[in-house]
Amino acid sequence: YSSDMADVLVLNDDFPMRVLIPRTIQRLSCVDEVDAAVDGKHGLDLFRQNNGDYGLIITDYEMPNMNGLEFLDHIRGYAHPPRIMMSGKANESLYHRARSLGAQGVILNHFEPDFFRQVVKEFIEQSASPTLDEYVTEMNAKEWQ
Repeated sequence: YSSDMADVLVLNDDFPMRVLIPRTIQRLSCVDEVDAAVDGKHGLDLFRQNNGDYGLIITDYEMPNMNGLEFLDHIRGYAHPPRIMMSGKANESLYHRARSLGAQGVILNHFEPDFFRQVVKEFIEQSASPTLDEYVTEMNAKEWQ
């Protein structure tokens, strides 16, 4: 277990996305294990069981029981790990709400796998993602269309 590898926590109530996201990032050399949660409550349980020891959290926005923003609010007190919100309905307002609760950015559900892998790699290796920052700037400029 090398220090440049990290576990990733994925929260998504949509089964295909819970399969697709881990499958997209699992082959990265920096990713060790991917834990998948069905909603914010389940994600919070996993987060606490693992003492927050993840390299990255990728949370969906709309989920039953506890949505992505509520989940982010619960873990707001932790400086690490970085967190990204995903949504099919991403817009500037959601981006600002997610940011205010500690997320580093928002990604639309229809992502390019290579872009997504690059973002994950940057967060795990340097706790920041210039690629995501660029994406968000671009999306805000074109109003998430």
